[in-house]
Order: sequence, then C-alpha cells, then structure tokens
Amino acid sequence: DLSSFDMSNVEDCNYMIQFIGSSLTTIKTPKKLPKYGVSIELPCTFINQNGIKRTSILDVNNTYIRWDTHVTGIKLNRSSLKLSKGKIVALKATVIPTNASLKSVKWSSSNKKVATVDSSGKVKGISKGTATITATTIDGSKKATCKVTVTDSGSTPTGKSVAMYRLYNPNSGEHFYTSSASERDDLEMCGWDYEGVAWKAPQKSKTPVYRLYNPNSGDHHYTTSVNEKDNLIYVGWDYEGIGWYSDDNKGVPLYRLYNPNARGAGSHHYTTSKSEKNILVNDGWKYEGIAWYGMK
Repeated sequence: DLSSFDMSNVEDCNYMIQFIGSSLTTIKTPKKLPKYGVSIELPCTFINQNGIKRTSILDVNNTYIRWDTHVTGIKLNRSSLKLSKGKIVALKATVIPTNASLKSVKWSSSNKKVATVDSSGKVKGISKGTATITATTIDGSKKATCKVTVTDSGSTPTGKSVAMYRLYNPNSGEHFYTSSASERDDLEMCGWDYEGVAWKAPQKSKTPVYRLYNPNSGDHHYTTSVNEKDNLIYVGWDYEGIGWYSDDNKGVPLYRLYNPNARGAGSHHYTTSKSEKNILVNDGWKYEGIAWYGMK
C-alpha cells in the first residue's frame, strides 16, 4: 500500500530497494505525491553493493532501480572557428555515448567581449580577438572546446588590395571564389574545403568581375564581359552583383578553363598557376584564355 508511502523519507525509499543491497543517499521529492497505483519515476543517488556511488531512477510503483547510461565524453563539430563581427555560427555538440540518459549541455565563453554563445550553441562574433567556447555536459562535467577568432566584418583588405579566398566543394567538385571572410566561414561550416588565398584583387578598378549563379545546376560563373553576363541572365542565371575587380595594370593573370565533361557545378576553373592550368589541359580541360588579373 503506497498510500502512506513517504517519498521524501530516505528510510521508506531504502525499504523499497533494499533487495538489491543498495543504500539510498538522496532522492528528488516530487511536488505532488501520486495516487496509489500510479507510477512515478524519481531521480536518486545511492551507494551500490560495491561501494560505488550511482545516479539512477527509482520507479515507485514497480519498485525497481533503472540503471542510467552515463556520459563518458563530448565532442564538437569544430575545434576552431573564424567568423566576422556580427556573424552567428552554430556549433554542434555530440554527447558520448549516443544513448546516454542525460544529454544536456551547458555552453560558455571565455571572453564575452569577443564572442558570445547561447544555450543552443550559437556563437556570435562581438569584437576582434579570440575566445574559447566550452560545452560542458551536465552529467559528468565532460568538456569540449572550440577556439573562436573574430575578424573585422566583410572583406579583408591589405593596403590597396583585397584577399580573394578559394574554396572547394568535395561533393559537387566546384571551386568558389570570394572576397568575403564571413561567406568563406559560412561555406567552411557547410563542408567546403578552404584552400587559402588564391590572389589579391584591387579594392576598386575600371574592370569589375561579375558573379552569376545557376539555380538549376548550383554552379557559379565569373566574367568581366557584360555581354556574357547578359546572355547568362537571359537563359536563367541569377546575377549576384560585382564579385571583385580586375587589376587594370594586368599584374597577375587568372587563367580560365572549361571542363567539357562536367555535369552541373564545377564546369569552369580559374587559377593563377601555370602548372595547374597545364595539368588540367592534359586532363581534358579546355583553356579559354585569361579571365582577369590580380595584383602583384
């Protein structure tokens, strides 16, 4: 008869689990006692027959201890992260094992003046600098960290030049080029491989490089030709504006190549490297000439 059972009384609770030879030390008392015959699960801590402290669940109605699966570790999807001021990027925590009973995680930042993180793992760049984001499991206090570097927003100019970032999509085979540090970081988070600075473009010139996107194939195209830009728009490409500028002094040529075997994204490639150009030509790519120029 549970009608007189006192779940706030350790002796009463111990009486229910004494058959397994364990000694209950703490139990979370419910706000409202259940009616007789109603099952209720109460978190409790006890010392088992081997003298080991365990946290489990006491089922009052069925009078048994359900062993919990405890957390043994935690990992993040990123060990380091670069983002610009004002940008928000989500980190993902994976608790080990995946069938752990309590997977709750607490997030914290070592320097909230540089980067903040909310309860779901979303990191926001506040000011230039570095900070460490830590995810801590509630069960076991296991920790995983990510070093965050916050940069100035937008492009990264060096003197009168702008760094042009090159990325590669291992799924589609496309190479992508951008002057935006935040766009670069977003693509990295989506699984693109960052391949470094491909060249340096002038902050401004008389020769813009137009950027277009094919919504059907997912391909990007870059050109200094107004006619080519207009023709692509006519056949359904999206015009995304001026991507960067070509060096009017014709410092470093960017070679343009076309893959006649490509189906979808990655049909064109641009490089400052003669050796890369020659390798692609030997592999069947068509050399289409100089696309634009970077700065020396």
